[in-house]
Amino acid sequence: MRRSVAVTLALVLAAAAFSVPAQGAKKVKKKTRKATAVYDSPAIGSGDATGVCSGSSGCAMFGIGPKETFISFEIEDQLGLPVYATVGQDQNPDDQFTDVIGQFCGTTEEPLPIQPGIQVIVWVWALPGANPPCPGAATTGTVTAKISNRP
Repeated sequence: MRRSVAVTLALVLAAAAFSVPAQGAKKVKKKTRKATAVYDSPAIGSGDATGVCSGSSGCAMFGIGPKETFISFEIEDQLGLPVYATVGQDQNPDDQFTDVIGQFCGTTEEPLPIQPGIQVIVWVWALPGANPPCPGAATTGTVTAKISNRP
């Protein structure tokens, strides 16, 4: 009798252990999408602030979904050298300025955090950059973005 009670109790405890949900939230699966944009002439202005997009597509713009929170970039310029770029997002529409969220030379080292649902703009600068140092002068090319919900 004792043996059957002990076996039953062990089975009940084992079943309970497997049916209890794990502590904390479920880990959200990373979802990444790729988007490309072309620039036909470089932006004019200063790399540490926003400038003017020249030509019909002097800057690259990317729509951001409601759950997308990170973005990384790779730029391929026609001349083949890495070019300097600034990334911005209008995170406060009341102030009429685009907020700078990052600068890079050719490719971003790490994904940049972004606000969901707000368009991202990339100024590809005409002149080489100083911070970070960047040798290339932009002409025309392609900006490829990887946009995701996790870094």
